[in-house]
Amino acid sequence: YPRWRESCISAPPPPTVTPTPGVPVLYPSVAPQFVERGQPVTVTAMPQPPAPGRSCTFNLFADADLNTWMDLPGMSTKSTDASGQASWSVTIPQGAVTGQGRFQVSCDGGSNAVKIIVID
Repeated sequence: YPRWRESCISAPPPPTVTPTPGVPVLYPSVAPQFVERGQPVTVTAMPQPPAPGRSCTFNLFADADLNTWMDLPGMSTKSTDASGQASWSVTIPQGAVTGQGRFQVSCDGGSNAVKIIVID
């Protein structure tokens, strides 16, 4: 009876896990949401909690037929500004299919997508 108690007491403590600061929530936005091919659109990432200097990447546009673009002019990695946001301006490609598409952004491990509607 005392032996098992003794073994519990002598067991080493579990390792301490140091949390890595990440982004648990990421709110992306797009303006305008309805946009014609060849027209510019602004994508904004708002990681929560807001903090300057977070690394954010805008790297994917997928149209209604799931055609993807990962190299549009304007796509890049940026640091969030003093308000904790990062924004990019891109032009909808001429080859995009009409209908609902999405832009994907990620910041410090958090990722999310925002809908866009490509119109004629």
